[in-house]
Amino acid sequence: MTELGFDRSGSVPFIGTPRYGRAVVGYMERKGMSWAAWCFDVDWGPTLIEDWAFTPTEQGRLWKAAMLGQPLPATE
Repeated sequence: MTELGFDRSGSVPFIGTPRYGRAVVGYMERKGMSWAAWCFDVDWGPTLIEDWAFTPTEQGRLWKAAMLGQPLPATE
């Protein structure tokens, strides 16, 4: 799966939350799927980083934890 992400500024409430991210990660893990999160840029969305110091956004923290096999953040 490629170019997936979430952003609270979107028009679809569920897809704009970490709950969506956790659901997608769980699905991909169950199916043994490879994936790539979108987007490593501060201007293009949904962004993984807040600034060019690479501070992760809310979704950036979730995808980073997923890539490292760590527990996913439980924020809403």
